[in-house]
Amino acid sequence: MMAFCFATTLVCTTQTSFIRPLHCRNGRRAHRTSSRRQRAFNAVASENLGKQEEIKELMKKLQELRAKRDELTKQVGEEKPAVSAFDPPKTEPVSPPPVDLSTVEIGRHGEKSRFMSFSTVSGDEYYPRAVVLLPNDATATQVIEAPSMGGAAEQGKLVTSTIPAGFSGRLVSLQFTGKLIDLVDPICVSMPPEDVADNLPKDLESDLVLVIERAIEDEEFDKTKFYLWGVDNKLKVGWAIAKPPQAQCLGRVVCTFLEEPPKRRKAKSAWEEENEVYM
Repeated sequence: MMAFCFATTLVCTTQTSFIRPLHCRNGRRAHRTSSRRQRAFNAVASENLGKQEEIKELMKKLQELRAKRDELTKQVGEEKPAVSAFDPPKTEPVSPPPVDLSTVEIGRHGEKSRFMSFSTVSGDEYYPRAVVLLPNDATATQVIEAPSMGGAAEQGKLVTSTIPAGFSGRLVSLQFTGKLIDLVDPICVSMPPEDVADNLPKDLESDLVLVIERAIEDEEFDKTKFYLWGVDNKLKVGWAIAKPPQAQCLGRVVCTFLEEPPKRRKAKSAWEEENEVYM
């Protein structure tokens, strides 16, 4: 019995001497893993540091190249834009060769049964004429300095007006018939209806257009006619018994045009009194 106990104790003692604690083995494994990770991290960090140094070196070389480019640009005296390899080559525009008009097939009037429309300029007619139109805030100075668009109207003349060089104002086209035929130096002035008369229709939507004859030097003053006056460089329209000493006579009112509002337009009547606005 004692021998069995001794043998058992011996076996247990021997086995215990070869068994290492579990926590010791795990600790060593963790240490080896940590060491490997640290070495890998150090390798990556060293590689990144090397790349950063390489980038710094390249940036330094780039700055040097830019400085050399700027210096060369100053020496040449003009800055040339950088040309990319992807930019298309620039070519000078080439003028097309002159065209031989004899080879262009453009038909003339009367050829191959094709005819233009013609309208005869009658020798006994007066055709529309362009006249300068001043705005409703025009001054007496502007009336005097406004350019003339030609002399008296002529029968059978289609081109009746010549626009002066540099003129940028407005024009109005007048059909020269009746009392407008003999005008020599006409001009038109736009005015609000209330500045001309008090008995005009209240629903007028546009200004009146007064036709003024400025060439009145040889005319005798007529107290029954209306004139355009300049009072303190402002425009007034009206008649007078005699020329007011404080007003400048700028021209005689030949006629006045007013645009009929669309809502008042209707078929023409046989009675002239219904078709005209009398003042």
